[in-house]
Amino acid sequence: MPLLIDLNPKENRYKQPLIFVADLLGSEVSFSHLAAVYDQLDPERFIYGLRSPFLEQNEKDPQSIEELASMYIDVLVKSYPYNNYFLCGYSFGGLVALEMAKQLQAKKKQIVFFGCIDTDLTTHLADLNEYQAARQLLKMAKLLIHKFNLTKANLPTTKELSQKDKASQIISLFTLLSEACEQVHGNSSRILKNALITLETVRKNLLLSCKYKLEASLERMTVFAARQEQHQEENLGWNKITKEISVDFFDADHFSILMDETIANKLGYSLLFHVNVNEAKYAMDGFAKHNLLMLEVARDGTTYLFNHLIQNSTVTELDAKKEVVPKVKELKGLATRFAQLRQEYHGFLQSLLNIDQRYQKQDSPEEEDNADEQSKLNL
Repeated sequence: MPLLIDLNPKENRYKQPLIFVADLLGSEVSFSHLAAVYDQLDPERFIYGLRSPFLEQNEKDPQSIEELASMYIDVLVKSYPYNNYFLCGYSFGGLVALEMAKQLQAKKKQIVFFGCIDTDLTTHLADLNEYQAARQLLKMAKLLIHKFNLTKANLPTTKELSQKDKASQIISLFTLLSEACEQVHGNSSRILKNALITLETVRKNLLLSCKYKLEASLERMTVFAARQEQHQEENLGWNKITKEISVDFFDADHFSILMDETIANKLGYSLLFHVNVNEAKYAMDGFAKHNLLMLEVARDGTTYLFNHLIQNSTVTELDAKKEVVPKVKELKGLATRFAQLRQEYHGFLQSLLNIDQRYQKQDSPEEEDNADEQSKLNL
């Protein structure tokens, strides 16, 4: 199987692809719900997932995150030799996407959009001491035990595991999990094979992670965070390497943020908004180059988002207002900046400001209902 997977293959697409980078498990399948939602919201955009080479027997194993990112870039550039890219990594994939951004920027490429889904830099293995690493690894091991029903796995205590260096902790812990997997699933060759491949992929990715130094930097990025994880920092540590950062929280844990269809639906709306805003900002940054197409794409995509928020029966009016009002304020700020650059973009500005007027009305419920119907016509 190739490393670059089309998550929703179909014809008549012309927008540059949004690239999702897989987590420790290495499979693009994690993005299935999100890709399906995003495809409905932005049907003209290609959506791809990057699959781990550790899952493929005919692929060379990368020895570092830098090498893994380089492999991904080679595949990506061959298929889409553009000058700008849209990247979004989930969990461990956020680190890989960060390194990809660093290497692409070194090649004079632009990162139009960079996002991460619940990638917490405050728990990055390379920056933790042995005790902290042991605690994080045991937490992950318990999740894997639950995933594969490894009832016979006897985990060490945090104190016992922390006596080893981080690489040795990973190796010993996953040796234990693999042995438990063989005991539990030894009678089912298919289940055993798939479980061992997954465990080995997680082990190898963790070994890469504990060697990776955070030396990249970003101009702007978006964090999509799971509120139930109770992260130590609101921005998940990304403010240390990012100049401009946006954070959207979702009432989910680390797994349900993608696996739960309802949460994935909300995440899709948020993702579309930030992709469009970043396209608009990128267009402004490159204004001297007359990148007018980007402006049209950002305008059309943003208008479509708000139409969908109002018309989609799964989003109540109250929820729509809570989600959209702060975002509209940001759009209004963008509109003001555009006005300062070029007066002839008045039409584009007015389309954004019209959206703002829709949500700033604080009238009575009856008047608000009437305003709702009128705004649908305007949009």
